[in-house]
Amino acid sequence: MCPQDGTNMDDRQTKPAKTGIYGSLRFRLALSVVLTVLVIIGLAIAVDYRREHHVHTKELFASLEEQALVLQIARRQITEKAEFAKFVDEFCAKMNEYISPGHHILVLDKTGNVIVRARYHSGQQVEQALLSSPADVKVISANGHRLAQVRIKDDDGASIVVAQYLDHMESILRKQLVSRGLSAGATSIAIIALMFLSVNQWVLKPLSRLGAAAKAWAQRKFSTRCPQTGPDDLDVLIQEFNSMAGELERHERKRLAELKRAREIQEHLLPNSVPSVPGMSVVADNRPVEHVAGDLYDIFDLPSGKTAIAIMDVVGHGIGAALLTGVVKMSLHWRLMEEQGLVKAIGLVNQDIINCVCDEEFVTACVGIWDPKEHTWTFCAAGHPGGLVLVGTDVRELATTGPLLGVLSDAQWSSKTIKLHPSDRIFLYTDGIVDAGAPDDTLGLVGLEQILQQSCAASLADQVGLVMSDVTDRNAGKLGDDTTLVGFEVLPDQEGEI
Repeated sequence: MCPQDGTNMDDRQTKPAKTGIYGSLRFRLALSVVLTVLVIIGLAIAVDYRREHHVHTKELFASLEEQALVLQIARRQITEKAEFAKFVDEFCAKMNEYISPGHHILVLDKTGNVIVRARYHSGQQVEQALLSSPADVKVISANGHRLAQVRIKDDDGASIVVAQYLDHMESILRKQLVSRGLSAGATSIAIIALMFLSVNQWVLKPLSRLGAAAKAWAQRKFSTRCPQTGPDDLDVLIQEFNSMAGELERHERKRLAELKRAREIQEHLLPNSVPSVPGMSVVADNRPVEHVAGDLYDIFDLPSGKTAIAIMDVVGHGIGAALLTGVVKMSLHWRLMEEQGLVKAIGLVNQDIINCVCDEEFVTACVGIWDPKEHTWTFCAAGHPGGLVLVGTDVRELATTGPLLGVLSDAQWSSKTIKLHPSDRIFLYTDGIVDAGAPDDTLGLVGLEQILQQSCAASLADQVGLVMSDVTDRNAGKLGDDTTLVGFEVLPDQEGEI
């Protein structure tokens, strides 16, 4: 049976973590390394570029200022305007050829009018920008270009303006930036590869092996050991986990030995073989989920010559449920052997359970008495289905006659008696039968009735086998709950009156 609070044991297990690539340690470490290296190298390149740009710009202004001073001296020495204009033009050409292309030279009188001009690779728009810009602005934009300018004043109030395009210098710096970026990229790839290989070999592989071993331990394969192949720090951790696995393995061996012994004891609670019942053929199948079960069936003769047949289901499964089945079996034997009567016996069994178990444990049971003389089946179903009666192809459900056992000390039960005829069959079952395949392909009561109807011509043993085979198939070979099915059939020579 399921726990009273409806919690499935599988739901209590920790759900496996997501194993997508973005959540893996390998991806996150690789991403962290890549981003760290790229950010550091990117910042270094950016800082270096700004420094180089500042240095070259400073040198450029110093050069322009030096050129302007040369022109100032030449103006003082060359008094003829035409000769000075020729000198300025030649001077500008040499600057364009040997220093950097894109120059513009203006000599202004004290009123700001142009006396002499010379230019290479610059046009009227550049000149207009130079004339309209404030004297203290050193970098201006004109015609889609950036220019650096230097102005000096002569003693007579005249001004000399020397300007140069920054395109050439900035183009060189950009090329250097690209070159450094490529070199840095190659270096970063090498660093990333080296770090990733190191992390993968020294951290990720040992952790992966440890994860595989932990998965095996979660499946109770405690003999698995994780190889110690990582650095000393991880080796210590792996050694501790292996030591823990060794302790778990010893405890598991002890637990399995105790469960084996418990199973052997519980098997003695079941009939050694299906006993011979006067006037009846009986077939039973009991399959526990674990080594021991919370399901139990029993068949025993009473002093009156009648036969008691019982099936019971204790909440849960495992050792605790198995212990309670033993209590219920002994109590039921004792009370029925005292000739207390079925209903009174069930009430006394209920009190025995309450006296010896905790509040959260309870039992459902269907107990019946077969009278071979009267050919009657008298049953009491305590929180349990009364079973199914198969008469030819007709299947009839027998209802519950009272509450489950072990909960209320003042609960009341009733019994029902039905007349049976030769070939009539009754099937008692636990919820492991009808809940088979849940939740997607549940057999259910309707499915069980259909199997019995469709196989009504088969022998009793074959019918029980067909039901258990269907239960196994629906559970994909793995039972979800303890499963018990008891079927009995009235033999032909025991027919009585209706």
